[in-house]
Order: sequence, then C-alpha cells, then structure tokens
Amino acid sequence: MKRLFSIFAAGLMAAAVIVSCNKDPQEGGGEGDEKAPVLKAIDGAVLDAKGAPITTTFEAADFGVATSIGYELAVAKAGTDMKDEAVVNADIAAGNISMKQGNLSLAIQKLGFAVGDEAEVEFALYAYIGSSRGKNSLRSNLVKATFTVCAAKPDDSALDKIEVIGDFDGWSSDGVAKAGAYIYKYGEDNVYTGLVYYNAKAVNGWKLRIPTADGNWDDSANWGIDENELTNVNAQAKELYDSDPTHPEIKEITLACAGSSKDMKIFNHNFYYWIFDRTSNKLKVDQHDTWATQNQPMAFDYMYLVGDFNSWKEFDENSKMKYIPKQHTFYLDVTLEEGKGLKFLADGQAADKWYLQWGIGAEDGKAAYRGDNITTPAGNVRVYFDYNHMEYSFDASAYGTEEEGGVDVAERALDRPDEYFIVGSVMGKTWDDLDLSLGLNSETGIYTYSGLSYKVGDAFKVVKNQKAEWYGVGAMEPYTGTRNTLTGTDNFEFQKASGFDVSFNPTTGKVTIADCAIPGWGVKGNIMKDGKDDAWNSTFPMKLEGGIWVSDELEILYDGANTWGFKLCLYGNWDAGDIGVADGTTPQKGVAMQAVNKLEAGANSNINFNGKGKVKFDPTAMTITIE
Repeated sequence: MKRLFSIFAAGLMAAAVIVSCNKDPQEGGGEGDEKAPVLKAIDGAVLDAKGAPITTTFEAADFGVATSIGYELAVAKAGTDMKDEAVVNADIAAGNISMKQGNLSLAIQKLGFAVGDEAEVEFALYAYIGSSRGKNSLRSNLVKATFTVCAAKPDDSALDKIEVIGDFDGWSSDGVAKAGAYIYKYGEDNVYTGLVYYNAKAVNGWKLRIPTADGNWDDSANWGIDENELTNVNAQAKELYDSDPTHPEIKEITLACAGSSKDMKIFNHNFYYWIFDRTSNKLKVDQHDTWATQNQPMAFDYMYLVGDFNSWKEFDENSKMKYIPKQHTFYLDVTLEEGKGLKFLADGQAADKWYLQWGIGAEDGKAAYRGDNITTPAGNVRVYFDYNHMEYSFDASAYGTEEEGGVDVAERALDRPDEYFIVGSVMGKTWDDLDLSLGLNSETGIYTYSGLSYKVGDAFKVVKNQKAEWYGVGAMEPYTGTRNTLTGTDNFEFQKASGFDVSFNPTTGKVTIADCAIPGWGVKGNIMKDGKDDAWNSTFPMKLEGGIWVSDELEILYDGANTWGFKLCLYGNWDAGDIGVADGTTPQKGVAMQAVNKLEAGANSNINFNGKGKVKFDPTAMTITIE
C-alpha cells in the first residue's frame, strides 16, 4: 500500500492511498536538492500470519519542489540489488511503516521461497511523484533481514475497491468494513469482482459507492438503478420469478451512476459473486454452465461441506459452513479419515442441486468449479474455503477454537423445489435411504426415475422431501403398466422381475409405472450415433438371445485421451448395473473377457476397444465378447 504526502503538511499527514502494479525497481536520481528516503532497520522473525505487524520507520524523501510524494516498499533476495523484487502490502504513513506478517510472507514467497524456508532478504523504500513509481523515483538505502516464511492468506485490503453499502451493513463505511462488503479490482482492467454476504437483507436495498475522504456520498461514484427504469426493472424481476422461481434474479443490469439512482431491491439470496465493469456500469452475477442448463448464477444462501465423512449427504444442517465476512471465507470443524474425499456444495436452489460445487483445482490448496474430490487428511480439523481466491486449507490447531470474525450464516426462507424419492426395499436400499431421487423436467413439471431394477419381493413408495408425504397404491392388483396413487396407503409390490420407469405428477398426485424404455442390459460409451460421437449420453439396447445379451453392430471409439470405449448398464441406469472389466484388460475381437460388476466388486474399468463389432454379454459366465 502506498501513501501520498505533501512536504508542507504538518506531521506528514497521509493524503491518499494508491495501489500500483509496477514491480520494476527504479533507480533514484532527480535534479536539484533531491534527497532519497532513508529506511531504518527491520528486525527479522519467524513469521506468523496471526502475529503482530512488523514495523520500522523512515526519513521522508525530498524532491526539491512543493509536491505530494508517494511511497512503496519492496523486498528482494539479499545481495541482488533489488533484482526481481516483490512489492510488500504495507501501511506507510508519517514516517512509519507497518507490515502484516502474512502480507510480508506472501511477498517473500513471490521471490521463490516456500513455507518453512529461512529467507535472507533486502528491503528498499521508493519515493515517487504522481500516481505510481516511475523513472524519477528515489530509492532508499537497502536494509537486510532474515525471516522464516509462514503460510498466509491473500490480503485484499490494499486493492482498489468499491463499497457494497445497504441496509445489511447499516448504510455506513464502518459497517461495510466490518462486513467485508467490497468488490475488488484484481486485474489491470476496470472490472471489480468479489463475494458479498447480505445477511438475509439483500431485498431491503443496497447500492455500490466509493465514498469521499470524509465518508460522504459522491455522485460520481454512486451506482444504483436509474430512477426512470425502476418500474421496468421491477417488472422484469417479477416476470423472471414467475417463470422460474428457482432463480428469481436478473443476471445482468446496467446501473446508473448518479445521486438520483435508486436502491437495488431485486436480489434476495444471502451470497452473490458480483462482476462490475466500471467503464460500462454493467453489474452481473457470476455465472456457470451446468451439465443441463447454461448461464446459471453463482447466487446461493448457504455453503455446505460434503464428502465421505457424512456419506455425501446434500444440504446437511450439521455440515453447514460458518462464514468470516472480512476474509470471504467459509469454515467448518469436522472429523476426517485419511485419503477420503470432500467438496464444497452451495444451495443454488436449482433443479440440478449439484450445479454449485467446488473441488480441487490445478494443485493442492486451489479450488475449482466442478473440480475433482479433495483428498482429506486424518483427524479433527477446521476446513477453510476462501471463495474470492478459490483456495482451501485444513488446520488442526484451529479445531474447536473461536474463529475471529466468524458468524453463523443468517437463516433465509428457501425456495428450493420439492424433491421426490423412491424409498423401500429395492435396488439394495432400505426404507431409511433417500438415494433414489426423481429428476424434475422443468418443462413438464413431471418427476421421473428411469431404470428401477425390481425383483419379486421388493416393495417401494414415492415420498416427498424428507418423507413428509407418501404416495403408494390402494388395493393391490396385477401390474398393468400404470397405476394411480392414494397417499399413505399400500406399497408398490409386483409379481414381476423387471425394470421400471417411475414418474410422478405433483399436480395430480399420480404415480405412473411403466416397463423401462431400455428392456435390459445396454451399451453406453464413446459410440458413433448419427455420424458423431454419442459421448456416453445414450444407452444402446441389447437383445436377449438364448441367455446371451447381444447388441447391434456398434462403432466404438477409444484413444485413451478423449474417447474411452464402453461399459454395460442395466435399464440405462448405472445404479441398477455397472459392468466393465478388470483394470489392465486389453480387449481383442472374439476373445471372452471376464466381466466385473462395479456394484458388487467396488471397482471396474472401461472396455478400451476401438473399432466396429457386436457386444455380447453372458450373465451366467460373467463374460463380455466383442465379435
């Protein structure tokens, strides 16, 4: 962080704060009576991100003219004369310098040192005229010190930022600071981004602003809804809600920058990740495509930790994460096993309830949207998820302690669509399980489960949400392919071993059961269909011939990079049957391969075949042959 000073101001009072991305060292050298700043000694230390700031003092520079002077502190490897330096995020004011230990550690890590390394470094203080360091900057003497590098979280306090101010943070800059309600300029462009927590009060009204030096409103940096567009915007928001109650928000809006602009009351979730282009005044919610739909907003009410530790239970109240507003970080204490998996799952209130999820990114400690499972350590740990920087971490020492600034996320009435499940003694489940979820078709409003594997003696019902309502049948009679429901009566039980497609109409309360569209085993994989790769979307049916399941001739693709052969599934459903081969099996035409059912063996591999052929499956011998 850099401060500007007037050489005539008493006590060298700070006049402004400016952030620069200039990292190149500039030698001093002006004309006249110029004097470089003098940097005093800096004590080395074993750094601790939670420790007291590292402090020192300096003598002010003098450019020989009446002007404002800015300062920037930099660090480099000792003995390099500030080659490949890194700027330190520091408070520099009135002859004093203060560095948070975490900020200093992050700057030292940019020099190539790792956490735990002992780093001998040198510091220089630069003085400059104008908004950033340039050719006429003056460099101080070099000061050496040795530090042991610690783990630290990025600190955004020095970045150029815009306040998100409203009822949720008391309409004051102090409230904004306490709530960490800022969006930040992370890059070189004029775009500001960041996660904002509204404490269940987003609908009460808020705006964007940059306050004046005394904290008052500045009409040239005051963004809201154009007063002439307010009626239209409100009508558009209502229309969106009526058409799609799972996402009632406008995803992008052009704001007015004026004192007459109106508060925004058209957003209602707890959390939003905003993207604001100050040049165009466009404000939009960060969006991602899901597997099924496009441009879904990153707006949610709670963040959950899910994984092997809670059997991957979605939206588990016991796994709801707390939040640190100033750090834009979620956290939860949990007991983990070594080598298991976990992810972060947000309540996106969409029919695809897994669309807002984050796993491991390009490396350990980095999170990514829809990344793979994060591998867990063992023991009692506190799990952190820094949303702005997409970073996660585990801290055993923090487990069970009070987290500074941590809060429980405010309760908010959710509009999540009803969920329907098949429960019963079917497909290896018990009446306690809620695993077989019916998917919602947003166009028809019908919930469907395809490929229910049923054997004589099984029994099931359809239930709503957490078993709040049950849907079964009246008097039992032979299966005819369709059946109406009577809530809370008999189970579905049939004298027929088959696969069923089950659908439920919440408007009529009718459950429809029909023979599965895929009559038995089928082939799924990278298979050519209509002149292009089907890419594991369709199930190619097989026919039962003399006890052997046989497919039509298929063109199967395998290259080990983009295409991956095939496997067999039952009734088009991996949960009903998932058959592949043992790892390392190389398929050859006409040679029977030992088949492996993942549901019984716990693991299997794709059948890595490239070429044309019929797939034959012998369920008695458990072999697969390509002919």
